[in-house]
Amino acid sequence: MNRTGFIYNIQRYCIHDGPGIRTDVFFKGCNFRCPWCANPESLRPVRELAFKAHKCTECGLCIRKCPQDALKPDRSARIYHASCNFCGNCVRYCPQDCYTIYGKEYSAQELLSEVMMDEPFYRNSGGGVTVTGGEPTMQFPFLTDFLRLCKENELDIAMETNGSASSDQMEVLSGLVDHFLIDVKHMDDEIHKKITGASNIRTLENILYLTQEKNCQVSIRVPCIPGFNMTDENMYALRDFAVRIQKSGNLQKINLLPYHNLGAGKYTSLDMTYTMSDIRPVKEAELEKYVKLMKEASLDVKLGG
Repeated sequence: MNRTGFIYNIQRYCIHDGPGIRTDVFFKGCNFRCPWCANPESLRPVRELAFKAHKCTECGLCIRKCPQDALKPDRSARIYHASCNFCGNCVRYCPQDCYTIYGKEYSAQELLSEVMMDEPFYRNSGGGVTVTGGEPTMQFPFLTDFLRLCKENELDIAMETNGSASSDQMEVLSGLVDHFLIDVKHMDDEIHKKITGASNIRTLENILYLTQEKNCQVSIRVPCIPGFNMTDENMYALRDFAVRIQKSGNLQKINLLPYHNLGAGKYTSLDMTYTMSDIRPVKEAELEKYVKLMKEASLDVKLGG
């Protein structure tokens, strides 16, 4: 069966999502709803058209070129989504680059061809392919088709994930992925569910399974959010959990990622509401005490990706 999947970005020459120079492949769709998400275009597993109203000069060219009559003169309600068939005319003709279509359909072989364009960089730097999102495991059959092709071509594979996949899925992925980059949003399950809409139990169980039973390399990534997980209680719990993993020899690194609001404008362009407007970005200096906490436990910790 020639399965296809939705990808919303392919980013080349990346250096923060696994070793060496990498190509990051962004899968569309996510089962968490973290309010700080910097990539709202990743959340819904469908193709989407975004409109940047602040760039529009109201020249009307996009409206005249739309064959589906899906664009209206009102900048505050420009797109009539029920009529849009993603023909791309608005993207093609807008002189101000106001429109973006998020989500392109690929076969696994087509996606492999895209990443193989960068193979010389992988070979020379010890890099490879990183699948990210969204949440890649939301498109599990397509994901594994693609990863198997990568393995057949001897590519190094990293996967950035929220760790919520089933145990059966993780067993399959353990044989395909060289580096797991797993987000741990909060150690307390009730707080995690309240804010993200999902439990953290499977995430923590999967980290233990991968490191202790499958001998897989795992890095823990923590988005550091004021008023949510930047507390001594949570960071001590994270440290104790990481020390437990470290004993397996398979914990690569802990990345503390300062919250930023650089993705806020994307929410407006997608007719979504950004609820974190009143939360200030985190300065790296604010996380130094947590870096020290981890280092005192002999954990390899880094600020940023």
